[in-house]
Amino acid sequence: MCLSDFEFLYYSGYIVFCIFGITFHPFFFSWGLLVDFLRIKFLKNVVKAVWIPRESLSLTFILFVLIEYYFTMIAYITLFDMYNPGECDFLWKCLLINFGYTFKDGGALGSFLTNNDVIFFQ
Repeated sequence: MCLSDFEFLYYSGYIVFCIFGITFHPFFFSWGLLVDFLRIKFLKNVVKAVWIPRESLSLTFILFVLIEYYFTMIAYITLFDMYNPGECDFLWKCLLINFGYTFKDGGALGSFLTNNDVIFFQ
């Protein structure tokens, strides 16, 4: 009877996650915080705005990763010596560095290169 009651299962799970948060790791408190935030109607709409068009958003992300990969191949071949030592030894490592600096650096990819005074086109 108790296992078929949703409210009993919900609060039991809540208590279990709180106990895990106290005893093991504070990471388990994040579940309770997420559930509390999803009770707010405005935040439910934000989640729906991302979840409903998930296919088109994921395809857009895949397209971005492909473009980033093509740019990394060009940078790996032509700009290899402009990276810091050890950053672009392998193509996958160079891809991760480029992907990280795309979002972290203010001047896009070219601002973190060591010798960015080179003029490519005259």
